[in-house]
Amino acid sequence: MKKINLLYGLVLLFIIASCTNEEVQFQEEMIDQSAMQQEPLSVAEVNDQITKLIELNGSFNWKDANDLLLWSATVHGNNILTVGYGEEKESFRIEKSTKLTSIKEDIIKTVENTTASFTKSKQNVIIADDDILNFIDVKVTDLATVTELRKKENIRYLEPDGFVYTGNKIPTKSSKGCSQSGESISSSDYGTTSTGAKVPWNYYTHNIDDAWAYSTGRGIGVGVIDTGVSSNQAYLGSRFDDSYSSRYIQK
Repeated sequence: MKKINLLYGLVLLFIIASCTNEEVQFQEEMIDQSAMQQEPLSVAEVNDQITKLIELNGSFNWKDANDLLLWSATVHGNNILTVGYGEEKESFRIEKSTKLTSIKEDIIKTVENTTASFTKSKQNVIIADDDILNFIDVKVTDLATVTELRKKENIRYLEPDGFVYTGNKIPTKSSKGCSQSGESISSSDYGTTSTGAKVPWNYYTHNIDDAWAYSTGRGIGVGVIDTGVSSNQAYLGSRFDDSYSSRYIQK
């Protein structure tokens, strides 16, 4: 009996060691690839590496990606990189901060200095700059920019804004709080209206569509208390209206 238990233990140890070695080997391959390759990965290669990281770690975060993977995804996302800056949990501000302004200016200067072909102007760097939330969208074309930004201590996250993972694993979520996909939602949890908008399962349970025969709620304001609403978020701006009642959002 002791021999059997010992045999099982050795097999288990071998499996754990194999998994660990596989993860280490993949991470080393990513580091070598990032150091050697200067051309961006293809969309398929980006998806494959994200899938591999999900299989190894059980989830995916852009912090786990090497410089080449992050840069490649940025290139395929219209060259837009979202930079969250400030201390950890310092995701928004209620008044102007000299420190945060200085960090943001340093980010912009880093992008300018690491871009090979560049007309030095803030307008060429900044895609979006929020007044409340501590992030900016910047235009990034060079791998060196990602490498240098990752060395900064006052950057909370770097994420490709326009890239959407299309692999066969759980889709990634943005640190800005906006999931880019609804693939993980069960079809039994929502319905689809005549305009193509998605509505929760209780929409029909409460006969909302029948109630709209009496009133649509036009002109009624709905207040939302949250940490902040970004005017640059399309789903809370130009895409907020679902063709029913000309809805809009304002702060």
